[in-house]
Formats: sequence, C-alpha cells, structure tokens
Amino acid sequence: MVLPHEETLSKAKEDRFQLLSATRCNFSSIYSLYQDEGHTTAQRLENLARSCPPRYAFSDGLVTHRLWVINDPVAIEALREDFAGRKLYIADGHHRYETGLRYRDTLARQGAYLPGSQYILMTLTDMADPGLTVFPTHRLFRWLENFDSAAFLAACGEDFTLEAKSSREESQAALDSLFQQGRHAFALYDGKNWTVLALKDTAVMEKLLPEKSQAYRTLDVSILHSLVLEKLLGSMVYEGQSDCYIVRSNGDVVLSTETKTEITEQMANLFDYLQQNARVDKPYFDTMVQTLPQGGEGCVLFTMNSQKYYLIYQPLGLMDWSIIGIVPTGVVDAGMRRVQNATILVIALLGLLIMAGVVKIQRDAERNRRRELERRREKSDMMFAGMARVVERFAVCDLDRDRYQYHERHGEPLYPPEGSYQQMLEQISRKYVVLTDSENAKITQMLAPENLRRLIKTDNDSLKLEYAARDKSAFFMMTVVPMAWKGDRLTRVMTVSYTHLTLPTKLEV
Repeated sequence: MVLPHEETLSKAKEDRFQLLSATRCNFSSIYSLYQDEGHTTAQRLENLARSCPPRYAFSDGLVTHRLWVINDPVAIEALREDFAGRKLYIADGHHRYETGLRYRDTLARQGAYLPGSQYILMTLTDMADPGLTVFPTHRLFRWLENFDSAAFLAACGEDFTLEAKSSREESQAALDSLFQQGRHAFALYDGKNWTVLALKDTAVMEKLLPEKSQAYRTLDVSILHSLVLEKLLGSMVYEGQSDCYIVRSNGDVVLSTETKTEITEQMANLFDYLQQNARVDKPYFDTMVQTLPQGGEGCVLFTMNSQKYYLIYQPLGLMDWSIIGIVPTGVVDAGMRRVQNATILVIALLGLLIMAGVVKIQRDAERNRRRELERRREKSDMMFAGMARVVERFAVCDLDRDRYQYHERHGEPLYPPEGSYQQMLEQISRKYVVLTDSENAKITQMLAPENLRRLIKTDNDSLKLEYAARDKSAFFMMTVVPMAWKGDRLTRVMTVSYTHLTLPTKLEV
C-alpha cells in the first residue's frame, strides 16, 4: 500500500504529465520509506550484492555509485514476499506519483498499451537504516512588507511557548533539547532576532484538522504549515485588506467573501459594478472581459474613491468560473516602490555617466523590471493561496439522478468522491445542523431537491445557509448555486462551503 500524505499543486503535476507523455520516461525516482525492524530486506540485498559484481559503477569524485540488476526469479519472488504486507510512505515525489497514476489511467481510457506504463520508478529505504538522515526543511518568506514580527510572535504565543535566543547555535541547542523531550518546536529568524517556538499542546491540531489522522496531525511539517504558516501568517498578510469573488465569464457573481474594501457587497455583476463606480484601466479591463471565457488570467488596475486597487483574475478550473481577488495597490506595491525609486535615481544620473556606464544602467533597469514582475507574481500567488479557502470544498449534485461528485480542495476528503446525493445529505445531517432564526433545521430538508427547486428559480438565484457542528465547535457557510436546467426545472446544483468560525471545544476529563 502506497501512502501519499502531502497536498500537491496542479501546475506542477501538469508540467510533469506533459514531460512523461512526451518522453515516456521516468527521469527521477520517487523516494519512499518502509518499516523493517529486522532489516530482512536490507540483509537480503546485501547478500545479493556480494554474490556478483555491480552492473554499473562510477564515482563523481566524492561518492561512488554502484548499481546491481536483479533478474533471478527466486530473489525477485523473495523481495515481493518481503513487501507484500508493508506500507510505503512517500518521502519525496508526490507530484510524480499522482502524475504516474494519471498517465496510466489516461492510456487505459484511450485503449492504448505501453509496456511498463502501470509502473513507476521508486527508491525504497528502510526507516531504521542507520545511514538514513533527515535534514530540516526551511521555509523562507520574502517581501512581506506589512509583516510585523512582534505581532506575529504575539499571535504565536496562543499556541506556542516563546523563548528568545541570541544566535543560530543557541537556537539549534534549544531545538535539540526539545526534540529529546518529545516536543514539537521551530526556530524563527526575522533578519535580526532568533526565537524558538515550542508547541504547548497537540490538542490544538485535533481541532484545526479534525479530518486528518493522528499521525498526520503530529507531523512537524503539518504543524508548521497548518498552524503557523496558514493560520497565523496567512491571516496577517492581507487581513482586512482584500476581497475575493467567484464569477462567471460574463462577470455574474457566484460567490463572494465578506468585503473588506470600499466595494459594495451586494451586486449581481462585478464587471458592471466596476464600470459604473470605478475608473478602470480600460485596455486591460477589456482584455479581461474578452479572455475570461477562454480561461484567461491577468491583472487590472482600477481606482475607486481615490484609492487604487489591483484586480487579479485566474480560472477556477470549473465550468466558465474564475476567481477574482481585489487588494489595494499599497499593500502589493510597498516593496516595488523602493525598486522603482532606485531606478529613477539611477536614470537621473545618466548625464554624469560615460557611455560604458549606460550599458550597466540598462541592465540594472531590466533587472529591476524583472524583479518587480516577480514580486507582483509572488504577491498574487500568495493572495490567491489565502483566498482560495472560500471554496474549501464543493459538490456538484444531479438532482434528477440522485448523484453527486465531491471535491475537497484542501486535505483529506470528508465524503466519498461520488455517490448518492440523498445518502450524502444523510451523512452531513448526522454531523451538522442548519441554523435558522427559529430552530435548528434538518439539512436533508433544506437541501432536498424539491426545496431547492422551490427557492431557486433562475440562474441569478442562490441559497445561502449557516450550519454548525452538533457540538457547536465550528460554524460554516454554504452556498447553493444552479448549474443546469431542463426547461425551467432545476436539475443540477453546486454546493460550496467554507469555514465561517471555529470555537474552542470543552475537553472532558
């Protein structure tokens, strides 16, 4: 059994899929770990290596590499028996693994057969191998212009104990000591100061990631990304300064977050609203309107009430919908201005420079321009990474056929990927209740096909409801939007939900 445990990125998988399809070759192996306390397999391989010379052997000056080819049926069968009941944990290569599955399934659908397409190259290492060393993976964040180190550490103080250190060496010693105590800890360097963060209680991960396994919740990388980078750091970057919309290709608003800018929340069409209430950069705006139906992506500048904003758009990968983010230019441009000012200063000195220096200035200006574009790209990627939580999970539901297709954008799916719509409603109803003005209503009643058809009559209609876990530890928002009609009869809808509020749960001793 192969056990992947990391979330993957569609862009990286698409790139690898195109490479695999064009070359039909594995250029790098997946690195996986397995448990073998008795070192049975390692000893078996050691004996095989001693019995014959390697097929290939070469040195890069520091390390000698040797490769043996095993073609003895008896030896191969013995190795198969070793791994028959083992689990393989992917340490590196999640994108390659998922790409391999997609490539295999694509060929099967096409009726094509290529020898070896049902296999993928994998390196297997015993977890208990004395030569196995796992080095730390560092996370570097750049250009967080509004980043407040003191405020960030104060936010961390809720879940971590904080201890200031004077150097990297002192921080490392503290981490080593905490590791020996079985504590989860990290070191933070903000460019001036070192701080060691030690997790107070792993119970916070159970509340944050209830759908994950205990093993997953206690991984250092899971704690770092979920509790520190996403929950704390992610909420600080654009907190109170950005809006997010999901729109159809014509600009009709399907979903939106609670607005933080000057834009009115209630609107039917975002494009019409901006044209009527804002001063837009028309060439770029027209490009967006023309390319959005074809899955275009880009950036538009507009001004409203003397405040300038960036509008960043990219396809959602579902129907003709796109996700649009709006953020004040001051947030994004803070870092760019220093680059721009430096460029202006250099240009002002042109008259004092000799011709040889002109070439250098041109190169510097081009470097600054590329740096500016890179900063803008990374800023937009960061913004979309945070705003994408508006569509944490969604399901496409066929009301006539009693079927659904479920998608989870983050983490393990809460429900099977497809099945009976009614059965899914019953599963949801056992976990959650809908909150109404008068009483708690049943989800099976609120989302029943006949009730949806009663409430949703046109493409512009939608159903929004708040629901909660039965212990009231978490509150969610759900929006139901129409997707398909048969005449004037609603046949297919999409349900989209995202976390609205999470409250601490009382622990029973």
